[in-house]
Amino acid sequence: MRKFLISAAAAAAFFQLAAAQTVVVSDGCATSEAFYDSNGWTASAEGLTGTGSGNPLWARRIFSPKEFTVTAELSIAEWCSGAPRVTIGPVNCGFDGGISNEFFLETDLASAVTLSSGRDFVTPGKPFTLTFHGKNGQMTYSVNGQKLGDYVYPVSGPLSVSINPWRATLTVKNLTIEATPAGTLGDVMPFPVCSQLLRIDEDGECALPLVDFVAGKYSATLDSTEGTVLVPDISVTFDDDRIAVIDRTALAQAYAKLGGKHNVRVAVLNVSVPGRGSNYRCRLVLTDPATPAVPAEGKVVYRNGRGSFVVNGEEIGSFAGSSGSNTGRLATESLTRFGKAGVDGVVFYDEVNRFVDAQGRLDRERYARYLQNGMTAIVGRNPNAHFKIFYHLYMPPAWCKAHPEEVVRLDNGVETLSNTPRKSLQPSYASEVWRKQMGEILTESIRIMRESPFADRIPYIRVCYGNCGEWNNFGYTEQAYVDYSKPMQRAFGAYLKEKYQSAESLQKAWGRSDVTFDSDNLVPSRENRWKGGDFVRANGAEGMPSVDYYEFFQKFAAETVIHFARIVKQASEGKMLAGAYFGYYFGHYGVNPFHFQDCGQYGVPWLLAAPEVDFYGGPYSYTQRLTSLAVNGITGSIRLAGKIWETENDERTHHSSGERNKMFGATANLSESIAMCKRNVMLNLEAGSSFYYYDFVRDWYWDPGYMETVAKMREIDFALRSGAWENPARLAIIFSEKTVPYFTSRNDNMILRQAGNYFKKDLPYIGMPYDVYLTTDLAKINFSRYDAVLFPNCTYADDGLIADIHRYAAGNGRKLVFFHSPGLVNAENRFDPAQSEKLTGIRIAFDPEKTVGLMSGKYGRTRLAPVRFRTEIDDAEATALGTWEDGAVAMAEKQFPEWKSIVICHHAPDVAMLRNLLSDNDVHVWSGGQSGLNQCMFAGPLLAMYSRSAGNQTFRLPEKAEIAVDLFTGEVLARDSSEIDFTSPAEPHTRIIFAGKLNDYQQYFQKGNK
Repeated sequence: MRKFLISAAAAAAFFQLAAAQTVVVSDGCATSEAFYDSNGWTASAEGLTGTGSGNPLWARRIFSPKEFTVTAELSIAEWCSGAPRVTIGPVNCGFDGGISNEFFLETDLASAVTLSSGRDFVTPGKPFTLTFHGKNGQMTYSVNGQKLGDYVYPVSGPLSVSINPWRATLTVKNLTIEATPAGTLGDVMPFPVCSQLLRIDEDGECALPLVDFVAGKYSATLDSTEGTVLVPDISVTFDDDRIAVIDRTALAQAYAKLGGKHNVRVAVLNVSVPGRGSNYRCRLVLTDPATPAVPAEGKVVYRNGRGSFVVNGEEIGSFAGSSGSNTGRLATESLTRFGKAGVDGVVFYDEVNRFVDAQGRLDRERYARYLQNGMTAIVGRNPNAHFKIFYHLYMPPAWCKAHPEEVVRLDNGVETLSNTPRKSLQPSYASEVWRKQMGEILTESIRIMRESPFADRIPYIRVCYGNCGEWNNFGYTEQAYVDYSKPMQRAFGAYLKEKYQSAESLQKAWGRSDVTFDSDNLVPSRENRWKGGDFVRANGAEGMPSVDYYEFFQKFAAETVIHFARIVKQASEGKMLAGAYFGYYFGHYGVNPFHFQDCGQYGVPWLLAAPEVDFYGGPYSYTQRLTSLAVNGITGSIRLAGKIWETENDERTHHSSGERNKMFGATANLSESIAMCKRNVMLNLEAGSSFYYYDFVRDWYWDPGYMETVAKMREIDFALRSGAWENPARLAIIFSEKTVPYFTSRNDNMILRQAGNYFKKDLPYIGMPYDVYLTTDLAKINFSRYDAVLFPNCTYADDGLIADIHRYAAGNGRKLVFFHSPGLVNAENRFDPAQSEKLTGIRIAFDPEKTVGLMSGKYGRTRLAPVRFRTEIDDAEATALGTWEDGAVAMAEKQFPEWKSIVICHHAPDVAMLRNLLSDNDVHVWSGGQSGLNQCMFAGPLLAMYSRSAGNQTFRLPEKAEIAVDLFTGEVLARDSSEIDFTSPAEPHTRIIFAGKLNDYQQYFQKGNK
């Protein structure tokens, strides 16, 4: 049984509130003033030793913030960047953090401050003393008597004190606090949850958290979480170790009255404690073993162009969940807040490798206990929770050491990986031993889940692997190319045999007489990957090893995901949804070396075709999030396949501390956080995507105003799902996966870098709705809805692709717009201007030595810095629309009987230029006035504008709307008009407007307006 230490003497001491020295740990022994998990800490001659991020040692009291001194004598076992810390109120006073094992100070309200390298003061295994003196909001941090720095702390309420080992192994020799006690820990830690799952067929004997009263028998009730009394007038007995005994009859009665659809249900124990001043309340998580949970069933549905997961027959909408656990940390009150907003999906971070031995065997009992403990704590905080299992396919270091032939090999000889268990090298994607054993472990894990009392809450598994579990191939943090292991060489050889059939054909294609399908050096070297021009390889046989490898690896990475998704489906009898992090099209685009082609995430067509895969997705791009944002995947193709792109909505709020979070878009205040919340939700509603909030269990989303916005946006999501709305997009953008292997892999490929930035940062400013697809889906797209089709990266084109573009996209007067170098590279990895002309009908010339500089003409001018590899129009029959600085034609059009071709010889033409061009070609532009400077979003009858500066704004509609209303203020902006005028404030702001029929507004959106 899990026990927490408290004595009757300690409980009585809580009521002595005179200023004094509080001794929590003395000479390595915990006193009655300590509160900790006795299973997580062990006593020895050296002191009290603990490890784990969810394993704090607390002072039982809380203290006045006016003045205090906290003194801790500690030692750490080893340097591991484990980030242990002393926490005083909201201030984390850390050490052994970051690359250089720094001392640091941070809160969720302010940026982290690094004070010094820990190596200057601390030797592993030897004691050191930390002292924190606070007075009137200013705190000094000292180590071994030497001051490191000052920090501001809040003085608005009492302060708790704790020591948390996090990922380090930490020994506490002494901990004392000189301050005025101001209450007990239970006063500042609401909603305590008993972490023990209680059966209703036996008396509940359990260790309850934060008990601050003496042993004895007390009167109590069992209530619902809403406060309804379920079972009145029961008695509960507490012993000196805080163990409570609750009669089984009372538990069964409460369970029955709770009712509901789940096996596991949540009641509240409400204990009347004389002299305490308030009742002691604790949530109890109950299960009925006589009625096993029916395993959950997950599905995917689309309504009005918007995808949703369905859990046990209930459509949950776009808001799929929030963080529940991460690397040992469990969320607490954020789960309750999201539950109240109707967001019940909970991310559960499953580190199964912790329970696997060197032979690949799963410790079933320990793993089942790990799942049950974590899920109990989560359901106790959100009784309606269901679980999104993030299942990590890593093997433990002992397995990797025992199977050296199966792990990845890096080209620079590095033998560690940054984001894996203990930085160990992990199995190659191609390791058949790993695939088999990990498949068996996954199968057994799912069996355990389906036998669990929580089985009816587990409809979803995301298989995670690669760097950070995101199927980013290993090596980019090590600046290394992978994978040169024997399993990967064999897998690549099998692919080459399928492609070339004979060794002679392979030798001819590669220009190498020594190569066979069994060669041990098939995976191309760093030097080969970097060969070729500034932009594309186009170096024939010399570059074909890299072209072939990148074609192979995109497919192989996708097929590895499918392999494990298939196991999920088989083990769950088809009931569980299966997916992965994958398809980061815009975030990785052009980020060479090590990311773009090497991530393996451009094998999306195979996932789209796989019935075993229900969803995939990932975070937004991490650059310049405050100014603009785009969903990171090709969402039009996903909708066509009936699957869901699921965004990891890890938006940083004003509670996200540190320079790294600032770089990733941390906001300045609550108002800006709310503006970002609205914008990011609208982005996903526009794309028809699902998303979940992900704060790494750091509680970034706790403001009432922010959570009210979440709840309101969720109402808007379901309103969109209820009506039959037309897709407003009249522009399709078609991206080519087939081009990816032909790009040069060097980091000086500036055309790729600029194009990647353009796709994710500039296109969102175009001021009109658009859909994005892959060229592999040309035959499935309903082109009749589009007035123009954009091909921004179709540099490679074979005869089949050209035929498909002409057959499906051209026609009905449609305008086809091509960027930079359409069709210029052929399957032999050579430049082929004739192939380009065959694609576009407009002849171009190219010069790898000339620069793409300033383009200007009828529709405006470009602004990007010049880069090498210029194309120009070389067709007297085409009508010139723009020129390079030297007068060469840089943009032209040509009218064909059924369609118009437009070639822009720039890889990232200015968005204003592109907007003007499209407008002149009968594509409706929605934004006007100053709104072209802001990001606009469109979802059915909803228009949204995200702005960061004051100004008059205008939306111009294709036809009149009966009414236009701000959905958050209820302000009517226009009636019977095709123009909507409004003013943006100076601060960051997102305005969401309904524009359409009055009856539709009243029926679907008016309810809930504030």
